[in-house]
Amino acid sequence: MGETSEIVRQRIEKLEKLKQEGKKIYQCDFSPQERLVEIREKYGGLDWYGADNEQ
Repeated sequence: MGETSEIVRQRIEKLEKLKQEGKKIYQCDFSPQERLVEIREKYGGLDWYGADNEQ
């Protein structure tokens, strides 16, 4: 499961970078594997653009 943790870490870094740049974050920018619960819990307050059912 270390691989998943690495993915989570990379995605959180990506989200932080986008947030710092003031860019909108689109769920479609992330694969389903990247939309992990840990990320959602950490960034629940962030505006996610694009509903899950929009691919």
